[in-house]
Amino acid sequence: MRLHILLLVSLLSLSLTACGEITKEPRLHGTWVEPLNGAVITLKENGSINWDGEKGTFSFVRSSNWAVCGGRGGCDDGQISVSLPSQSFRVSFRTQNFDSNPDTFHFHARNSVGIPKDVTLYGRSIGGFSVYREGTFSGTLMPPHFERMDNGLEDSDYLGGSISEPAFAGEDLIALVSSAFRRYNEGTNRWEKISEDIYDFASPLTHGVLYQNSPPTGQPNRVSFDAGRTWKNVPTIEDAFDLPGGYPMSEFLMGTTALAVVTNDDGDQSG
Repeated sequence: MRLHILLLVSLLSLSLTACGEITKEPRLHGTWVEPLNGAVITLKENGSINWDGEKGTFSFVRSSNWAVCGGRGGCDDGQISVSLPSQSFRVSFRTQNFDSNPDTFHFHARNSVGIPKDVTLYGRSIGGFSVYREGTFSGTLMPPHFERMDNGLEDSDYLGGSISEPAFAGEDLIALVSSAFRRYNEGTNRWEKISEDIYDFASPLTHGVLYQNSPPTGQPNRVSFDAGRTWKNVPTIEDAFDLPGGYPMSEFLMGTTALAVVTNDDGDQSG
């Protein structure tokens, strides 16, 4: 009974908090620039917005982003509700972010019930991206001696794509790009998907070797030395070694050698 009462009090507290005053953030007003391609977004004090040439309105509203309240950063302080002829969405903000950096704002749009939502910009359906206050930076964020290499990525990752674990498999660059393992085809200047089942692959991509250690279809483990074009079946750690009461915690490759970290429980002892 006591637990039920505590849960009820907690829910009532959240409801009262959500029904409080609407938080307005005047530091959102002004002209913002997306520095990669130069889109200009202006939010005026009279509630009008210019979304890179498309005119609409916005207003401060109570946050509906309930999902972030249990997260590491805690609840946001409020949202702006944007209405354009072509689309509508909400964007959350935190006042402490403006306290630390008043000239940067991150657009991560959501719908009216807090579910993440892509927005249309540059004719693409784009996920989260950052804008900077006009006049606070010069030039672009693209150094002149670099070339863009985002062909083949989904529109949603056009401004928010991430790359990690880059490695070479022979002549091919492979990496975890925007939540999928991909290889870069220099001939077509495009990223090609190797697999979307990233949790079935050993990580990191050591020495450019792809090792699939738990295929979802029940297939045997397999390894590729040519960026996922061809595969060779290999035994699982359990099949290759006698592991009474034990199981592998992780598996990976160093060159052509497979390694595993194994845990074994024996009574009160583990190692």
